[in-house]
Amino acid sequence: MLDVGQGQSVVVRSGGETLVYDCGGVNAGRVASRYLQSRGARGVDALILSHYDADHVNGVPALLAVTGAERIIGPVSETAPPEYTAESVDEAFSFTLGKAEIWVIPSLWFGDDNARSVSMLVTLDGFAFLATGDLGHPSERWLLRYTGLSSADVIIAGHHGSAGSASEELLDTLKPLAAVISSGASNRYGHPAAETLNRLFEREIAVYRTDRSGHITIRR
Repeated sequence: MLDVGQGQSVVVRSGGETLVYDCGGVNAGRVASRYLQSRGARGVDALILSHYDADHVNGVPALLAVTGAERIIGPVSETAPPEYTAESVDEAFSFTLGKAEIWVIPSLWFGDDNARSVSMLVTLDGFAFLATGDLGHPSERWLLRYTGLSSADVIIAGHHGSAGSASEELLDTLKPLAAVISSGASNRYGHPAAETLNRLFEREIAVYRTDRSGHITIRR
């Protein structure tokens, strides 16, 4: 999880291949491209966009200008920016990234763009990592029923840790060991919300925050 201020950008690397999930926030494109270059990444094999809010995609043009992307995947949406073309997702599918398996899961729940965020599940040797974009409680419940997912070792707390995400049902079903939150220091939205932090702490889920720790790395 890259520290992009009030936004989100996640890098997944396996077997010499690279995936980026979202690229939005303060100078997100520059932050992501510099990070990838510092790790010797030759380019981006896949770019997954959860949805098209600025704090999730405003760094994409700058990232593409430096690294390019073999494949861009995003939700079906009328708000997709015209600067690039994304492959629309209308049903779940998977592909391999190095030694990992990547599941791309659209939300078919009704609502705004947040409620229709594309989720990403990364699995490798029994380890599972779930990112849900800006899904709220109703669409999180839909996701659990649609996928049948019953566990995840690490999750990204949805919508930057807002009160309307990381529901009790999601946490009690998946029982994650850790939750990562991407938010800007002293942001005007109050992210992460005290209600979300309390739900995590009550379940003894370790919490890692970009506004406190900068870039956060999880290795498997």
